[in-house]
Amino acid sequence: MLSNTLATAIVCMVLALIVCGAIAVLVRDKKNGKSACGGNCGKCAMHGHCHGGEVQQ
Repeated sequence: MLSNTLATAIVCMVLALIVCGAIAVLVRDKKNGKSACGGNCGKCAMHGHCHGGEVQQ
């Protein structure tokens, strides 16, 4: 029973580290001015509402 609990705890810790790492990369990219946006605002549901409100063609 203890080995199952220990294995579950280790898996949860590894998953938490992966999620924290992904969040850290997103925050670092945001601070550096990078974006996950592909730049094709014409096909985006939010076109005209991001990038300072300007519509990019």
